[in-house]
Amino acid sequence: MKFFKYWACAEADIPNQERSEKVRAYGGSHESQEEAPRRAQESAVRLATLIERGEFDGEYGYGDRPVREEILQEISGRNGLTAVITRNSYGSLILNSARVMFIDIDNVSTLSPITSIHKLWKSFFNGEKPALTSVQSPLMEHVEQVVRKCPGIGGRGYRTAWGYRLLITSDVFDPVSASAHSILSAFGSDPLYSRLCKLQECFRARLSAKYWRCGADRPPSRYPWRSPSEEQRYRRWEEAYHHLANQFATCEFVGSFGSSPMCDEVQSIMELHDKLTLVPGAQLA
Repeated sequence: MKFFKYWACAEADIPNQERSEKVRAYGGSHESQEEAPRRAQESAVRLATLIERGEFDGEYGYGDRPVREEILQEISGRNGLTAVITRNSYGSLILNSARVMFIDIDNVSTLSPITSIHKLWKSFFNGEKPALTSVQSPLMEHVEQVVRKCPGIGGRGYRTAWGYRLLITSDVFDPVSASAHSILSAFGSDPLYSRLCKLQECFRARLSAKYWRCGADRPPSRYPWRSPSEEQRYRRWEEAYHHLANQFATCEFVGSFGSSPMCDEVQSIMELHDKLTLVPGAQLA
């Protein structure tokens, strides 16, 4: 997994400008807080040079570089570090798993109404044959095709506020492998999510509500903080956010699929995920 424990920010002048302009960049390090500023300065100089040459065409895209997130908890197992919980740019907790596969399926806006899809999806997971003649769902078709082609695959399905999430329980995977991305693609995973999994060398699952869905304010800043006072303001926001977010569920368990037994490595990750995301009867956020 690619996560830096230490981060720093640095600025650099853009060469050959008629008026002084600066760019800001961040650098991370696994080794020490002292190394992070040096890497940040190198990144700032490199970015300034690209801009001066006209070779930088805008913002970095999602999944172009390791994400800048505060590490809140590291989880180890028999094989070493198995997962990391971080906080993303808009304040939600994220479970980053080294080998346990989560799949995001967010593109449901063009499909049938969510209530109809949910009914079909739930009947499928309960072992009943879904009545696809009444509502043709590309999502359901994808799931059925993958299960037919991979009879040994098994997992759990969850409904999120605007999509679905799968947790594959029958095996573990290398996040950068072709086989893992074949499965992600076959199930209809969001392409940007798949891209980030490969870059970060892990699978990701959001554990807490998005701030705008639970009525919280926008985070006042983003990690790493540039001053103690900036961090203090963020911590006050963080406390208020969790007070609201804890009243919501991140996802709803729908059911299991496949007949393969659960892989031992998956068990603890599944239990942690379900403990932090499932709130019976709560609104999804």
